Amino acid sequence: MWAASRRRRSHHGPSQAETIQKVEELLRAAVGAYEPNSPDRALFLAEQATELCADAAPRSALMAGALARASVARFARGEYELALKRYQAAVDIWRELGEPQGLVAGLTFIGTIQRIRGEVNLSLACFEEALAISQSTDWGPHNTLRMERQANALTGIGSVHLVRQDLDLALDFLTRALDIHTKIGPTSILAAGTLNHLGQVYLEMGDLDAAMEQFGRILEIYQTTEAAPRGRAAVLFDIGAVHKRRGELDKAMSYLDQAQIVLAGRPSELAVNVVSAIGDVWLERGDIERAHLACQQGLEIAEALGPKSLGTARALIAMGKINRARGDLKAALAVFERALDVAQAAVPTSAETVKALENLAAIHQAQGKPRLAEDFARRASELGDHRRRRS
Repeated sequence: MWAASRRRRSHHGPSQAETIQKVEELLRAAVGAYEPNSPDRALFLAEQATELCADAAPRSALMAGALARASVARFARGEYELALKRYQAAVDIWRELGEPQGLVAGLTFIGTIQRIRGEVNLSLACFEEALAISQSTDWGPHNTLRMERQANALTGIGSVHLVRQDLDLALDFLTRALDIHTKIGPTSILAAGTLNHLGQVYLEMGDLDAAMEQFGRILEIYQTTEAAPRGRAAVLFDIGAVHKRRGELDKAMSYLDQAQIVLAGRPSELAVNVVSAIGDVWLERGDIERAHLACQQGLEIAEALGPKSLGTARALIAMGKINRARGDLKAALAVFERALDVAQAAVPTSAETVKALENLAAIHQAQGKPRLAEDFARRASELGDHRRRRS
C-alpha cells in the first residue's frame, strides 16, 4: 500500500470518477512541474496521485503512470532504491494489463537504474526483454514510438556492454540504435543519449577524435533545440573530459566552467561531477587550494542531495585526494573512511566502494602500516573481482 494510511470515505466523499479526474490533474501538473534538477514538486504531486489511485484504481494504467512519474522524480533525487521499487510496481501492472508501450518504457528505465547500481546482468535482461517486446507483433503497427523504444533498448544494451568493456559489442548495438534514430528523421534530441554512449565507447578505445565528434554532434543538437539544462551541461562536461585527457587544461576548464554556469542553482549529481572535475584540473595545474575549494563545493552539493548517496561518496573521494596532495594524510584517512561508509550504505558493491578501499590502502601504506594496507587492498581486489564476475 503506497499511502501511509488510507482515509475512510463517507457516503458524501468524491466518486471514483471524480478521484480519477483528480489523479489525472495531479499527473499533468507533475509533468509540468518536472525539471530533472529540481524534482521535489513533481514528486509531491505524483505521490499524491498514487495515494488516490490506491483507493480508486489500484491496478490500472493510471496507477502505473503515477508510479512511473514518482519513480522518475525519485531517480532525479538520486534515490535509486525507491525509484526502482516504484517502477517495478508500475511494470507489474503494465504486464498484467498487456500494455507493451508502458512495459517497454518501464523495463528500459529499470535497466538503467540496475546498470547504475552495478547489477549489469539484471540490467541486460531488462533491456533485452524491452527490445524483444518492441520488435514483437503484440505492439501493433511499426510506428515512430515503437522505433524510438527499440532504439532506447538497443542503446541500453550497448551501455551494458560498455560497462563490461565489451567495446566492439557496445559499438555494434549503439550504431544500430543510431541507425534507427536516423530512419525516424533528422538527428534529434532523442539520439543524444545514444551519441553520448558512443562517445564514451570511443573514449575507452582511446580514440579521442571520434569521441569529440560524437559529443560535438550532441552539442549541435542542443544548440538548435530546447534542451534541458542538464543535457547541455552533460555534453559540456564530456567535452571538457576529452580536453583533459588530451592535456589541454585551459580548454577543459573552459567547458567545465560553462557546464557549471548552466547548472547554477540546480543541484544534482552532475553538478557534483562537474565541480569535482574542475577540482581535478586545478590539482593538475598544481593549485591545491583552488582544487580544495572546488571539491568542498562539490561535497556540499552532494551532501545536500543525499548524505548517503554515491554522489556524496564520489565527492568525498575527490576531497580525500586533495588532502593527500596537501600532505595531510590524517585528514585524507578520515575522509576516505567516511567515503567507504557512505558508499557501502548506498550501494555496497559500487565502484566507489572499491575506490575508497584502494585509497585507504594507499594511505595506510604511506603511513607505514603495511598490514592494514594489505587488508584494504585485498578487500578492494575481492570486490573488484566480484563486480567483474557479476558483469
